Formats: sequence, structure tokens, C-alpha cells
Amino acid sequence: MIVFVALLWTLSAWDVNITPFLASAGVVGIALAFAAQSTVPNLFGGISVLFRQAFQSGRSDSAESGEIGDVVEVGIRSTRITTFDDTLIVIPNDKIANSKIINFNQPVPRMNVKFNIGVEYGSDVEKVKKTLLKSAEGAHNILKNPKPVVLFLEHGDYALKFTLIVWIDLPTKKGVVLDEINTEINREFRKAKIEMAFPTQTIYLKK
Repeated sequence: MIVFVALLWTLSAWDVNITPFLASAGVVGIALAFAAQSTVPNLFGGISVLFRQAFQSGRSDSAESGEIGDVVEVGIRSTRITTFDDTLIVIPNDKIANSKIINFNQPVPRMNVKFNIGVEYGSDVEKVKKTLLKSAEGAHNILKNPKPVVLFLEHGDYALKFTLIVWIDLPTKKGVVLDEINTEINREFRKAKIEMAFPTQTIYLKK
């Protein structure tokens, strides 16, 4: 910029008409602005991400678009995330700066896993709660504190709806916990003779 201004001043001192140079500079400026219209938002987005520390390397996060993984690098233009199936995802920083981010490490390094279960009408509610809690007792990858919780949510259209909530310390354990506890729920329900509900319809025919 200093060299450019000095050149214009020198040409002006020599009585050279600098209007064409200014016009050309304006055209070049407009061209550069159009060329950088995607880069500038990413640049400011990167500064925003770095200042608010939304992402940090070595941390597990989830973007609004659904990607969950470990942050590899936070750059000026983009952020790199390695998902749990070893896929590298590059997200532009302007997307991150304007989206919701789930941080699994703050305020405490844990996340919950929910199991939504529907059982037939007529089932013993207390028996269902105890059976679901028993299904979570033997899980090896869940946290002991907080303890697993069972909530009776609602009387649905065709089922009594419950939710079993457990907590894990790492998002990478979610798949293992889902498999382990779902298998145990299926086994314990068969033992307790609790029937899971599915959509049904009753039709009455007049003679």
C-alpha cells in the first residue's frame, strides 16, 4: 500500500494523469473482492473460533451437521475432524462460527445415552423399571456415577413409553454401550415375560 501511494504521489508530482490508474485499481479491487468472498467469511470465522475456543485439538465435539469426532486441527480457514470411523472431515470455519456445537468435554467429560422402549398396555410399570435398571447394571462401559435412570414418559398410542438413561465418559463408547445394553434388555424382557409393543390396530365389524 505504501509503495502504491508513493507511486501515485510521484506520478502526480510529474503531472501525470493518475485517473486511469485509480480506475484500474478500483476494478482490480472489485475483482479481488469477488474472488475472496468465500475466503473472507472463513477467515473471520476462524478468528471467531480461535477466540471463543469452540474447538480445540484432541477434543471430542459434535457439529450441528451431525459429525462427531476428535478435533485434529483448528486452522484459520477450516477445522479438521477425524470421525470415529477414521474419516477426515474438513469444515469451513464460517459454518462452525454460525452453527451449534456440542462439546463433550465441558463442563464435565461425559455424555448420556438414551434407550427408548415401548411396552404393551397392561404391563407392570414398576416391573418394567426394575428390569430396565437390571439390564444396565452389568454394562462395563458406563459410568457408575451418575447412576442409570428410568423414566416413564407417556401413555402412547399403542405403548407405555419408557426411557433408560446411562452415562459414558467418551463418545467412542456409545456404539459398544448401545449393543451391550440393548442385548441385555432383550434378554431380561424375555425372562420377565415383558412384551415390547408395536403398532397395532383393532377393527370392529358389525353383523
